[in-house]
Amino acid sequence: MLSDNIASRIIEYEAGELDETEILALFQKLVDSGLAWQLQGVYGRTAMRLIDAGLVQPPTEVEPGGPTLTVEVLDAPIVIDETDLRID
Repeated sequence: MLSDNIASRIIEYEAGELDETEILALFQKLVDSGLAWQLQGVYGRTAMRLIDAGLVQPPTEVEPGGPTLTVEVLDAPIVIDETDLRID
């Protein structure tokens, strides 16, 4: 559930009203709470970019029953063929 503060900050972020420090603080809260992975995909992708850049820390603990994230680093490209895209 979004707290009023986080919801307000997301609205401000979407409106372009946050500076860089405020954006990083918002994304740190989203990562820490697990919301980054529950909101629209752009939030999760942005969070991952910020984590990869060392600007946001990955979650250190997950609340019981909360979301989990597994990240694998691959040295080879991922290849998907059209049979992987079929929906039965």
